[in-house]
Amino acid sequence: VVSCIGAFGSNDFMKKICGDATIEAIETSKQKGVNKFGFVSSAQVYEGSAGLKIPPSMPMHGYFQGKYNAEQKLLEAYPDGHVILRPGFIYGRRNVGSVQLPLQLIGAPINIVGNHLGPISSLIQSVPFVGKEVS
Repeated sequence: VVSCIGAFGSNDFMKKICGDATIEAIETSKQKGVNKFGFVSSAQVYEGSAGLKIPPSMPMHGYFQGKYNAEQKLLEAYPDGHVILRPGFIYGRRNVGSVQLPLQLIGAPINIVGNHLGPISSLIQSVPFVGKEVS
């Protein structure tokens, strides 16, 4: 099983979708005898990361905390049968209501600034929270 679940919205909504839904999938998979589980998390989710230090009242707290909670459950349930991917910015199209947003229009300039401007890119990559997304 591979979980690619992710969503944006209120912190409660993001924590439920990015965390609780994957935790439920992990538990159900374990009960059904699945012996391997993969999870697409976030480059901002690791011990000591800026993403996990965001106060609960700030935007994105639920996203990162949900992903972190799911990772912890996955490590517990599948200590020898898991894969966790932590990508930075994900390209593609995002449906927001009836509008389709081409994320590459946001991601491509971020990639150029973060990777192709020499010393400026190195400086940007050192900025907490932002650096992981552009490198």
